[in-house]
Amino acid sequence: MPRVRRCAGPGSGWILLDGARNGARRWCGSGDCGNRDRDRCHHARTRRAGG
Repeated sequence: MPRVRRCAGPGSGWILLDGARNGARRWCGSGDCGNRDRDRCHHARTRRAGG
């Protein structure tokens, strides 16, 4: 049974249906909000590492 969730992307007001078996879907679209989130995390990690 799909779960109804709000997209975890900052500024995204989209609602999504999480049909993943483990209920781990976070973003309305991996290529949109998900990519921004992964990019933000990568940038923060590389800044902390001194690179």
